[in-house]
Amino acid sequence: DVGKNISTARITYSQKRNPIVIDDIVANLIWDRDKTNIFMIAGEFDLDSDGDIEYDAGDKIKALIEKWGGKVTNTITIDTDYLVLGRPPRVLRKPTFGEMEVDPLAMQKYEASLQKIAHYKQVQAQARALWIPVFSTDRFLHFIGYKALASRPGVFY
Repeated sequence: DVGKNISTARITYSQKRNPIVIDDIVANLIWDRDKTNIFMIAGEFDLDSDGDIEYDAGDKIKALIEKWGGKVTNTITIDTDYLVLGRPPRVLRKPTFGEMEVDPLAMQKYEASLQKIAHYKQVQAQARALWIPVFSTDRFLHFIGYKALASRPGVFY
């Protein structure tokens, strides 16, 4: 529920040294009800900080952005408001002749990994050139209040 002067919010954590009290100002730094923010998502993500990349993390981040009223695009433009940037994609080692005989798709997988890292670097450079704010996964989840909840099931959908 959001009104002109009041709204309902969920507090995801509080600190003993800095507790939440009546009349505290509450704000979400990347959400504005009067504007649809446009996001681009790139890279690989470890949302639950277990050291493993989740194959569907980009979809989870997209769902979260859309849940907050944002829009996700596949390209960086002058209209992009934020870039959520994960880890650089892993580049596979170029396969040997023997490896290509065992796995006929080994070279295609290697070339696909090169394309992914090139795209990642291109997106990063475009964001820098257009002065688009870049959020790491942790910073993004922290700003929207989901960092403490990221490892719980059902948070992203």
